[in-house]
Amino acid sequence: MARREAESEMHETCTITKPGEKVWNPDTLQYDETTVTTYTGRCKLRFGKVQARRGEAEGQLFVEQSATLSLPFSEPTAADVGKDQTVTITASDDDDALVGLVVQTVKAVRQTNATARRFQVKETQ
Repeated sequence: MARREAESEMHETCTITKPGEKVWNPDTLQYDETTVTTYTGRCKLRFGKVQARRGEAEGQLFVEQSATLSLPFSEPTAADVGKDQTVTITASDDDDALVGLVVQTVKAVRQTNATARRFQVKETQ
């Protein structure tokens, strides 16, 4: 029941890819990088609290915001998502500004009795 509730809050759609094989391109005489889609479907992207920290060089101030991506536990391909994969938000029921956002998975957040597959992510663009 808790997993159904968690999935009901997933109002975005995303595509997650990882690097694939390099393929020789005889026209450019170089290898082209390919991608493999590991997941396409519903998701939830939640941004956490904002933290500020001072840098060592020249007293710079850095602002960071943590983010978590949640995928349905019931989707078998969500288990294939891992570290260093690219997540692109392709649709959002609630916020059109999220469409096109690209984030990178940093690590899986694991716990007992999880209601969703969660990943710490960072914005790449």
